[in-house]
Amino acid sequence: FRPPAPLAERGRARANVGCPGAQWFDSIDANRNGQLDVRELQKALSMGNMTFSLATVSQIMRVYDAGGTGCISFTEFGRLHRRLTKLCQLFKKFDVENKGALALDSVKRAIAELGHHLDDTPFYSCCKSFDPDRNAKLQLQQFVAMSFFLDGGKAVFTAYDKNKTGSITLNFSQFVYACSQT
Repeated sequence: FRPPAPLAERGRARANVGCPGAQWFDSIDANRNGQLDVRELQKALSMGNMTFSLATVSQIMRVYDAGGTGCISFTEFGRLHRRLTKLCQLFKKFDVENKGALALDSVKRAIAELGHHLDDTPFYSCCKSFDPDRNAKLQLQQFVAMSFFLDGGKAVFTAYDKNKTGSITLNFSQFVYACSQT
């Protein structure tokens, strides 16, 4: 996942940042407020060949918007960019035949490397949500979307698992709130 080449030459320069994404970020930051809202982030991802629905971009935003502002700063964008790069590298590692899709057994091994260890039933159920063709394979964007879903779910779970037991109890309202945060 890299900023498109033409954007590397546009936008305001960010002094002493040392990140190739600074000019890309600035070129997407249409209102020049130093943050990307969900539509600006969707545009940035799309320009990097990662086209996601607004709902998926909102989900990604919730994972990286540390302040809960509904926008991400350049620093948060940098964290997101590093995660996307890692996900793309991991996808390529498991796409040994260069087919552009991972079979579900490869997806399971890949997400385990990300720290997401799921039993078979929830794993396959989750995969169905990100495999609209029902062909038991995930393309890069589907894999990335599922990974961000799991990242968000893990963050919400961890917030409720204050004693670090690996188990939580929720009432229905808490469950609905937790679901809305992933």
